[in-house]
Amino acid sequence: MKIFVLGMSRSGKTPMAERLGQALGWPILGASRWVRERFGKQVTDFESKQAFVDAITAFSVAMTLASSRKMLFPR
Repeated sequence: MKIFVLGMSRSGKTPMAERLGQALGWPILGASRWVRERFGKQVTDFESKQAFVDAITAFSVAMTLASSRKMLFPR
């Protein structure tokens, strides 16, 4: 089972996830860190911060769609 804690910036997602993980004895995986580790590029690799944000967002969406496809259409 996976639980996603979603919300606006600075709304308390991390503290909520930490409390939930501790209560359930589950590890916590921060989405931003997870995506950045897999993306493998830094802001300095792009001509602007916006170009980085656009690229990492596209990467995240592609990963989500690929993951959803595996869940919906297992081979």
